[in-house]
Amino acid sequence: MEDIDSRRRCIKLSKDGTLEWISTVRETRPDEKIFSFEQVKELVEHLVDHTYVRFTGIVWHQIIGIPTGTNSAGYIANLYCFTYPLDFLERKVAEKQEAIAKKSLDISRYIDDLLTVGFPEFQSLRYHLPGGIYPKHVLQLNVADSGNAVPYLDVYLDQNRRRGLVASVRSDWMINSRRLKS
Repeated sequence: MEDIDSRRRCIKLSKDGTLEWISTVRETRPDEKIFSFEQVKELVEHLVDHTYVRFTGIVWHQIIGIPTGTNSAGYIANLYCFTYPLDFLERKVAEKQEAIAKKSLDISRYIDDLLTVGFPEFQSLRYHLPGGIYPKHVLQLNVADSGNAVPYLDVYLDQNRRRGLVASVRSDWMINSRRLKS
């Protein structure tokens, strides 16, 4: 799949934390830095391949997974996990299965926390076994809760017939919530 604007292949990062996609590496101001796609790729590969942790006084080389102690860990994990639903969506569009493709657009994900609303087929499609989304050997998805009212991230979601999907913070739910099985 080609980029929407394949000319914008560089990221400009300003000191204030704002990002902007731009087309070329060019002269920068002292308060900004520009990275090409290739540089970002090399930096991420270096980070993932050169992660060491100290545990019980021994230094270990982490060879599987993303280093969780870095500022970029959540972004890298999110991008990695995103590639699977994107591939699934492209396959379903190519197979002319527009209804399933459209429902897959409503999957909300933050790293490895998923929320599906109105997509009962997700349960049978979550793994790559014929035509699914995620490879089971790479990403294990456990159903933590289901129904019309569920916790997701730090909120409680309630599907209400009159008002639609309602999000709230419920302290009684947080205090009395059941522990999820590992």
